[in-house]
Amino acid sequence: MTNNIESFETARLRADRIAELHYPTLQKHWSHEQVMSHLGGPRSEEKMRSSFQAALDHWTQFGFGRWVWRETNSGKFVGLAGFRCITLDGWPEISLGCGLQPEFWGQGYATELTRNLTALAFERLGMESIIGLAVPENLASRRVMEKIGMHYNRETTYDNLPHVLYEITHAQWTETHLTN
Repeated sequence: MTNNIESFETARLRADRIAELHYPTLQKHWSHEQVMSHLGGPRSEEKMRSSFQAALDHWTQFGFGRWVWRETNSGKFVGLAGFRCITLDGWPEISLGCGLQPEFWGQGYATELTRNLTALAFERLGMESIIGLAVPENLASRRVMEKIGMHYNRETTYDNLPHVLYEITHAQWTETHLTN
């Protein structure tokens, strides 16, 4: 990983800080039935614009956020993933989220990018803990969270939908990272 958090590369992917030029790509992403099947369903144009502006504002406010991910070799859009500061059950949390295009499902990309984002969170951003949320039936996302060392914590409600919450602390990540 390079020293710049606005853009960096993993073994197969390039991450770029979300920017205005990405809006047309994300419109297609957020309106894709399969992509959004576990994320509350396709979004209206108004919701897409609001989500996009919130993602841009998050970077301004916190100095980190979500990245647009592309295959390094082909340049194809893989998905959107990164961090959001949210309030959950009355507490502030840093949520790691990931949504990939279906053509990239099952190829290890979600694990690759979330593993790299977790390292970024603890090594560069100084986070103490991060959470991951998924609707209970999204077994693929749950497996990815477990693969990167997150542990099931509890059931909760987020965005008016039932979710399972996974988390990992800096100490847990360090312990796992040192033994692997």
